[in-house]
Amino acid sequence: VREGIEGKELKRVKAGLRTARLDALQTVDGVAEALAEGQGSFGNAGALDDQLDQVLTMKPEQARKAAERFLKPDNTNVLTINPKGAAQ
Repeated sequence: VREGIEGKELKRVKAGLRTARLDALQTVDGVAEALAEGQGSFGNAGALDDQLDQVLTMKPEQARKAAERFLKPDNTNVLTINPKGAAQ
């Protein structure tokens, strides 16, 4: 977080997010889910598209500031799943 993110890495992340969004909208069910999630969670059916647009225009410095704000040890949960019978 302190070091930030390089432009190349941010570009890769943005491409992955864009691809995931397009993949999710390939079916009628996917479109319906996206609209329902936006409306139900944010009161705006197009909210997920709006959020993606904001992320896609984000600069590396903005990404670093967002990471500093949200990626903190006190905001972390760790889940460990051990196979049945494994030592814990």
